[in-house]
Amino acid sequence: MLYASRLKAFSIRPEDLVLPKVQRLISRKLNIINRLEGDVNTVSSGVITFIPSLLTRLAQFLGALVIILVKGDPIMALFALISAPILAFSARPMMKIMRKHNEKMRDINGRILGFNEEVFHNVQLVKAFSLGAAYCRNLRDL
Repeated sequence: MLYASRLKAFSIRPEDLVLPKVQRLISRKLNIINRLEGDVNTVSSGVITFIPSLLTRLAQFLGALVIILVKGDPIMALFALISAPILAFSARPMMKIMRKHNEKMRDINGRILGFNEEVFHNVQLVKAFSLGAAYCRNLRDL
């Protein structure tokens, strides 16, 4: 209660202590760091695993094709060869949708990381002025 009277005496509202510009800057910084880290991991794993993965998939496909030709029906093998490019081209729109959702998730993750960074840097201020409820509301608004 003592802190509330101090806030009223200085006419400071808890919402005024949350610095939206600083929060946005921290959020942008962490968003860039998060995206850079994610992109570096994606590129490095892609470079390292591309050739072994390609060789493995090619061997699996050719092995399955030979087994279908020898043990099974040649028409089934022809159907598999014809349907492979169709499946590959139909996966492109799904990849675009997945990229959009991935970008949204990175943006949300950056905002949450920025908010957490601000709260942990200002934990003494939050405790001193009993701003826990205000920060909880701000977290829900993210």
